[in-house]
Amino acid sequence: MDAIFANYGNSIATKRLHFRLYGHYISLSRIFRNLDGQGELLGEIDLRGQTIVNKSVLFSTAMVAGMIVQILTFELLVDEQAFYKGTAVFGYFGADALL
Repeated sequence: MDAIFANYGNSIATKRLHFRLYGHYISLSRIFRNLDGQGELLGEIDLRGQTIVNKSVLFSTAMVAGMIVQILTFELLVDEQAFYKGTAVFGYFGADALL
């Protein structure tokens, strides 16, 4: 599945999803929206000049009536040291679902 990770509140973006379901390739035009999430600062570090690595793990995907909801966990790391972690919930909806 084509996926985007973002961690900003109430973001809305249009996304074209491409995935394989039961041997068939499906392409859907959907609106991508952050639904929920939480984060925890594990420590303060100087990020200037550092490379930040985002480690995300897809926890679950639910597909109902043309809507897709995904839950994931994430960690932000510098030099393999996590300094921020959390969870995020994203939804992909057809334009008619947002009316």
